[in-house]
Amino acid sequence: MEEQSNTLKFLSEKIKDYYGIKSLINQEGVLNIFSLNHDIVFEEILDFYKIPYKDGFYKRKTNYSNIAKFKVVTSSELENGDLDFFKPNEHGVNLIKLHGSLDVFSAEDKNLFLKSYGETSFVGSNYAEIRKIEDRSLDILQRDGVRTTNELCVYDCSGELQFLRRSLLSGAHKFKGQFDQIIPVSLLQFFKKQLNATDQLTVIGYSFGDEHINDALKQWLECKSRTIVVYDPYRSYIPDGFDNYRDQFTWIKGGLTDYFLKYDSSQESWVTESKREMFNTVRDSLKSRRLGKNQTKKSR
Repeated sequence: MEEQSNTLKFLSEKIKDYYGIKSLINQEGVLNIFSLNHDIVFEEILDFYKIPYKDGFYKRKTNYSNIAKFKVVTSSELENGDLDFFKPNEHGVNLIKLHGSLDVFSAEDKNLFLKSYGETSFVGSNYAEIRKIEDRSLDILQRDGVRTTNELCVYDCSGELQFLRRSLLSGAHKFKGQFDQIIPVSLLQFFKKQLNATDQLTVIGYSFGDEHINDALKQWLECKSRTIVVYDPYRSYIPDGFDNYRDQFTWIKGGLTDYFLKYDSSQESWVTESKREMFNTVRDSLKSRRLGKNQTKKSR
């Protein structure tokens, strides 16, 4: 949350470089995006360009509308794969976040999942909605002099105290059942099913460090006609464990902006290119400072 807050001003400028996404969606019709990130940057991008998207959650009346704007899905709907997504003949983005998100919480003993959403009228509206939930919980905890771990305390519409558990999933043992997690294994199965419906996968910003994702990719690549295009400004070598699929990989030195520019570069000029280089320098500096800060904390 701190990082999301600190980078909002940076995002509000950087987001202007992603205009190529509109041409991409017009070409694809329905685009399936599987994200391993916890942040809400992609939601902000889609809102900024007014691109319709679905994330599996339904817009229904909830008992938590007094707290924030929420979309919901039940545990049974998750387990059965009964999620709200665009069908192949429709238009928009299906956004599936496999490792949880800052804006996704479980409630009522993991029988209900909530996803907050913003007003789309300004960059940062999704963050602002999460901030409302966090602040309500903070008020209660400060009032009662208590502290909770990995969950927020809120009062629902009926005045009953509820606990919203954060969904962030990290560490080496994701989806292995070695510890309690909010995101159900069924979501990983949904990913595998959707993966089998495509012949080409574009990978952006993934380090190939998650065993459960790599296992799914290897199984998918057993069909030799399937290919992966990797956008990465630094890596140009086959990740560990993928040597047998070397010929099915294509490497492109670039990132998300470069991927979108592939579909539309009409607004490119030396001015926009120079500005982007400047933002990349700022981004790398922020990343370096963050890593240095974390190292300092560890040494203490």
